[in-house]
Amino acid sequence: MYRTHQVDKRHPQENRRFFPMGDVITIDGPEYSGKTTAASNLAKYLPGYRYISSGNIYRGFAHALLPCTREEAAEKAARMLDSIQVVSRETARGEETIFVNGMPLTKSDLRKPEVNNIMAEVAGVIALRGKVNAFLLEEAKTNNLVVEGRDMAEVFRDCAFLMFLLLVNRPEQVRRCQQKYEEEGKRIPTGEEALNHILDRERRDAGHDQDRHHSSQRSGGPLRPPIQGRREDSGGISHHGRVAR
Repeated sequence: MYRTHQVDKRHPQENRRFFPMGDVITIDGPEYSGKTTAASNLAKYLPGYRYISSGNIYRGFAHALLPCTREEAAEKAARMLDSIQVVSRETARGEETIFVNGMPLTKSDLRKPEVNNIMAEVAGVIALRGKVNAFLLEEAKTNNLVVEGRDMAEVFRDCAFLMFLLLVNRPEQVRRCQQKYEEEGKRIPTGEEALNHILDRERRDAGHDQDRHHSSQRSGGPLRPPIQGRREDSGGISHHGRVAR
């Protein structure tokens, strides 16, 4: 495991003068790499740590935009940026709940197909990314966090205590995609359909749908390894096994 304080790695405690925060552990990885499950389980395993999913915050914002098409998502997100407040809070049971303008959303709300359809476009809005990142850094000032998301190594590169990048091969990605559809009671996609879904999401995340509200390339994107982070192959490992490692 690697500590990643960037000011002076020889004296990590001295860096608290520059980064007055709790301990932060980041978990990055591509879609279906298991980062959500690994991060939430790790936060439960470590006393005093709280789990935050940056993706769920973007999903909360996307939900607030509904009804919304993929073509209008970026423009609408930029226009409504100041009128939508999305925060992540920990419940008494130690679980994450997303609040949009004070109203809690369920997991079903966050995983609606309409939300999935516009996620890449919403998450690509530069101003929104700045707002979400500012919220995460503020939360880290007073909490020990396990934060998962495709760009969290970039956001916390100067102050994270530990960084992990979960890797997964294509066949395992496809299998997990199919498994997720089955668990949600939806029609299970064929292998080709699952692969096309994964590739489409990666293309959109990489900034191929550029416009004036999008970055041309998402900083700290899904396949950008964290500096001095630890890489873990999550394929063929159970959820408990990932936490134990």
